[in-house]
Amino acid sequence: MNTLVKAYILLSFLLSGHLSTAQVKTDSIRDKILDRAATFDLKTKYIGPPGDALSLNTAGYAKIMCSAIFITELTPEFADVHVGYFTSPYSERAKVGRPLIDYEKKTVSIIWSLCG
Repeated sequence: MNTLVKAYILLSFLLSGHLSTAQVKTDSIRDKILDRAATFDLKTKYIGPPGDALSLNTAGYAKIMCSAIFITELTPEFADVHVGYFTSPYSERAKVGRPLIDYEKKTVSIIWSLCG
């Protein structure tokens, strides 16, 4: 085995040990941060917001569309596909009608049927 190969193998072992140590340090720091954050948790029972999931998702969808169209000036088609998934997943958007955009009043309305 030539000297270059031996040096490469030695370097590989050293680096792999170093990376493992770095990972342990990172995990340790992360654990300390999470432990500290847990001390600020409120000892109360979580109660979700009032209303059903569909109406909350639809309200979020309308708000995101309104901001995207009237503030960011995106097209409704682009905003519908690319903006606000976190406020209303596509599966929830499929349950309601298309956004109705009033450019004069600068409003977005979304209608859905409560009957299913």
